[in-house]
Amino acid sequence: MSHPAGFAPVFSVLTSCLPYVGPVMPLAGGICVLQDTGRYTYLGFAPDRVIRHNALPAPDEGLDLGPPSPYPAMIHQDDLPPFQTGWMGFWGYEMLHGLERQSIKPHPPYTPYPMAWMGYYPAVVALDHENKQAIAMANGCPETTPRAWEKTAQNRLRAVEDAYQQAALVKQDPCPAPPVLTPCLSPEAYIAMVEEARASIAAGTVYQVNIAQMFMGPYPQKDLVALYQSLNQRHPAPYGGFLDMGDAVLLSLSPELFFHLSPQNDLTLRPMKGTRPRDRQDPINDERLKTHLQTSEKDRAENLMIVDLMRHDMAKLCYAGSVTVPQLWSVESYSYVHQMTSTLRGKVYENTSPQTILKTLFPSGSVTGAPKIKAIDEITRIEPMARGPFCGSMGYISATGTMQFNVLIRTLVWAKDTLHLHTGCGIVDDSDPMMEYQESLAKTGFLG
Repeated sequence: MSHPAGFAPVFSVLTSCLPYVGPVMPLAGGICVLQDTGRYTYLGFAPDRVIRHNALPAPDEGLDLGPPSPYPAMIHQDDLPPFQTGWMGFWGYEMLHGLERQSIKPHPPYTPYPMAWMGYYPAVVALDHENKQAIAMANGCPETTPRAWEKTAQNRLRAVEDAYQQAALVKQDPCPAPPVLTPCLSPEAYIAMVEEARASIAAGTVYQVNIAQMFMGPYPQKDLVALYQSLNQRHPAPYGGFLDMGDAVLLSLSPELFFHLSPQNDLTLRPMKGTRPRDRQDPINDERLKTHLQTSEKDRAENLMIVDLMRHDMAKLCYAGSVTVPQLWSVESYSYVHQMTSTLRGKVYENTSPQTILKTLFPSGSVTGAPKIKAIDEITRIEPMARGPFCGSMGYISATGTMQFNVLIRTLVWAKDTLHLHTGCGIVDDSDPMMEYQESLAKTGFLG
């Protein structure tokens, strides 16, 4: 991870311990909540700076991700949670048009929402659910002298402690009724998209392409925090999150890690490709469904294509010979689906910037197809509307050098008292269109 020239890494976050009270949501606008592997929850209360893209960027315009470049480098403390203040936010799927020149013009937004939003949080609270601890953390950036830096950090620490304690006193809202969302496409229309994708595969344009549809329904803004808490309790998601941007809100129950970068520049990707619904009423049939996914040649081939694509992306960032696949075709079980997951690891070149890492890997190949650029073109051509935040990425860039982003699946987008949800399926040559349609419906199961 690169840091600005001229600054020695002599600063670190100040910390304090707070009472652990379980699930807590911040109260103020601009709030961000991120889940980290199911062990940690990060609460960002008041961003010091916000970078927001309201329109699609032009290719190669130099996208501003909000890296910690204006601030002194800080020492990563191994005894603290991985995120130790910094940037939190998301990139929507269509931001890729600012990275690659696409042959097809992107669709306009389906509702008002930012294309990307990143906030700098100089003070956060991390809930450690394993050790039942709450840790407040604050930095003094952009102060550059130790005395001024420490005073600023102490003031921020007190402010985030007060904000957390006020939030902890708020009585939890009753669980709202699950949202009722209806598909925007008929079954016939979705099946026709699958057939178009198969025709492109047969013509040799792509080997695999992800095809999605959208669901929507009315929902009041006042119930969004309670809805997120309710969904997260029923369907815990290791990489979920909640982001309130004022005119739009993201509620993510994502099980999929896009990538994680450690302070030692170790890069990990965990693409998911291959899904079966769970049978929670019949354990024997549920195990049969899991075994069927584990042994499916189609799903293994589909997963392997994405692994190969991601190895190619990682090779642009990592030392030669360092990219490995320590885990292939592992099946993970969640509350409503079984998922096939693989793991890739590599060692990133020293002094590689956060922008370079995100731009090189984005978007995740697990939600586009292969080859990636051709698959993106096919998605834009076949799908009738923009994806928005769906299939983008939500996460953090820590001021101490760590990065982590999810894949924005199982994600609700709220705007103008309406919830929107996309679900998608990976299409290959021997895909059964009706089965793909049923899979797209099964992926809405976290709402119930």
